[in-house]
Amino acid sequence: MNTGGMAVVVDGLVVADEQGEHGTATRLSGSIAAGGRLVLTPAFGVGCDDDVMLLVERDGRAVVRDVVTLGAPPAGATWGRLPDATGAFAPTQPSPGATNHPFRDPAALLFDPLGAPLRIDLTLSADAVASLRDPAREFDYVAATLQVTGPGFVDPPLVVGARKKGKVGSRRPFDGGKMGWKLDVDRVVPGQRYRTLAKLNLNNLVQDPSTVNEAMAYRVYAEAGLPAPRHGYATVVVHTPEGTQVFGTYLVLESFDDDVFLDANFPQGTAALFEGGLLTPACCDFADLFPFELPLFERDRGDPAVAGPALADLADRAANSSDADVFDAVGAVLDWDQALTLMATESTIGHWDGYQSSPNNYYLHHGDDGLWRMFSGGADQTFEPDPGFRLDRVFFGNGLLFQRCRAHPTCRVLYRDKLTEAVARVDALLRGDFPAYARALAAHAVATFSPERLPAPLADVPARTEEALAYLRQRALTLRADLACDDQPPDTPCTVVDEDGAVAWQGACRFDFAGGRSQPCADGSAACNLTCLP
Repeated sequence: MNTGGMAVVVDGLVVADEQGEHGTATRLSGSIAAGGRLVLTPAFGVGCDDDVMLLVERDGRAVVRDVVTLGAPPAGATWGRLPDATGAFAPTQPSPGATNHPFRDPAALLFDPLGAPLRIDLTLSADAVASLRDPAREFDYVAATLQVTGPGFVDPPLVVGARKKGKVGSRRPFDGGKMGWKLDVDRVVPGQRYRTLAKLNLNNLVQDPSTVNEAMAYRVYAEAGLPAPRHGYATVVVHTPEGTQVFGTYLVLESFDDDVFLDANFPQGTAALFEGGLLTPACCDFADLFPFELPLFERDRGDPAVAGPALADLADRAANSSDADVFDAVGAVLDWDQALTLMATESTIGHWDGYQSSPNNYYLHHGDDGLWRMFSGGADQTFEPDPGFRLDRVFFGNGLLFQRCRAHPTCRVLYRDKLTEAVARVDALLRGDFPAYARALAAHAVATFSPERLPAPLADVPARTEEALAYLRQRALTLRADLACDDQPPDTPCTVVDEDGAVAWQGACRFDFAGGRSQPCADGSAACNLTCLP
């Protein structure tokens, strides 16, 4: 763009992506009027992955007049100067030949948990309905017509792939139940996207009677700097040749294996992505990092010839390294700091169905930097006492990485530090706007959600939300009591404070024989610990 007050002659200028070799570059000619713009369609390839663009003057020598380094913009965005023509380069709305404007993520309208719920219409053929009813085919994709309506917009219909979502807990029949949905936008039409998204999940809320616990959990994850999917709510209406059924309110969830989610949360790039935990409709084969369980993992991203051996290497290190070597051996390929932050955060919200406790509902991400990282999903059963999984004390957990960590002195201390930080974040949330946010979600649910096929009356949501907040406060106290006595001898005096720093109780460090354990544990083994009892 010519930002001056007079026309500018551009003869002799070259736009290129490499300095020195401009044989395939674009040579400019003519002039640009004052305030005018010149739109180029370069003959050379420009990649938005650390590519460098140059404006070069050629008069027997090369003089660089302008330069910009292009990184990968958000999906659907381009690069432009903000303010227009004069500012630094930033993601902008695509606008060739027109004024630059800040990029507005077209998918953001779908993920506003306090906004008016969307309406999602799914139209199915008779064959599709028959497939969803057939136990042998109920998890197969079928063709469906998707149309989304929201505040101020009605999107055009798209033909997408749709299948039943859910395993042991949330699996529901098509008829009379409230099945979860997984939408694959480009399964029928290759390369198709819906508002930049290739996939979308519709969680049925049947294991979250509060309707808001999962949204609360992802807020806690985000505060910890962990990958957290964007989310909102929608009323789902299904049309078939037999008639129309209102399936009710769903949580609209960004898909963990969508490029948009991965690009936003993993700047390291994605070499591979595996889903672990319970991946079959039958109970209860959980995929953890034991070599014999690797066939249970679901590979969502990555070349199998490369991703498979990389996962096998991680599993070998996790399962077969000695107690003395496991921390360093695993740490050579896993970001322990990130993984333990995840486990500590799961513990604070009582995610008994997550990695540390079960292990379930987790993903392993392999970055282009060669490191594995973890993130968690399935957070609909959080902020509630666990049903016999014994997530009652700080050093209990079934996940292999957690078990190997707690038996290693350095890793155990690192986990304790991460848990201390996680409890401090909970304190800050409780002192901040988190209670108001949770109550706003509850009020919003009562006022706007469709009651069809929900597991509990909407009128119960505010009380359930208060129970979740009370659980979070009590959970922080419980963990603080454990931390006060870790590595202390029995009968050491101890003090537990609340989120405001006030003394909640004073007591002594003792083994706790309660807490839901089927077998009391008073020998100080790794699965047990002292806690501060009044």
